[in-house]
Amino acid sequence: MPFWTGWNIYLINGKYISVENNDKFSYLAGTLAGTFLGMLSLVLFLNTLTASTDFLSKYLMAVIIPLFFLGMAIYQTYKFQKKYKRIN
Repeated sequence: MPFWTGWNIYLINGKYISVENNDKFSYLAGTLAGTFLGMLSLVLFLNTLTASTDFLSKYLMAVIIPLFFLGMAIYQTYKFQKKYKRIN
């Protein structure tokens, strides 16, 4: 399940947000603006960082980020196996 779907279900079921009347449009606008600004900030930060460092500009997209996601996938697989398959 995508992150935002799960997060929105959690917020709605926990009554942390209201989706009645025009409140849903305010929530949606805030979510869109926050996501856009967060992603833009990350892209600009990484662009500045890689522009000033040869090592990062060479290896960030080709090696570092794929290894980070591979590590997260391995960790999540382990946690899933531990929870549902009872690995000791």
